[in-house]
Amino acid sequence: MTYVIILELFFRVARFFADFLMAPDAIKNFAADTPLLIFLFK
Repeated sequence: MTYVIILELFFRVARFFADFLMAPDAIKNFAADTPLLIFLFK
């Protein structure tokens, strides 16, 4: 369970940096899809 929480925190940080920096659309789309993947793994 802690493993999933660590993944969620990592992807939230990754999504923040993807939006903060001039990220390509592919990275933004990937970051936007991660909450769905995390939900499925829970």
